[in-house]
Amino acid sequence: MSGAAAIADSFNTSTLTDNGTGRGQLAYTSNMSDGNYSMATGVGELTGGGNRGIGVRGSDKAPATDGCAYFSFNTSFSASDETICSTSIFGDLA
Repeated sequence: MSGAAAIADSFNTSTLTDNGTGRGQLAYTSNMSDGNYSMATGVGELTGGGNRGIGVRGSDKAPATDGCAYFSFNTSFSASDETICSTSIFGDLA
């Protein structure tokens, strides 16, 4: 995220934590019922050039039910703060 981390609009997102360049953590207001939910992400910038990407930080474990972490990067796969980062979560609430 470019500048201070902020939630522009939300449904079921209580906090957004800026964990450094290109890294953030979302906390859900209500937990998901289990780790079997899906996420769609998008990223963009208002100035500059080049393609950008965003991914959900993963491991060999199922996603947490109380939130998710993400990582945004540039075309060299280096951590990169972006102007716009979006995430949609699809699944059942607990």
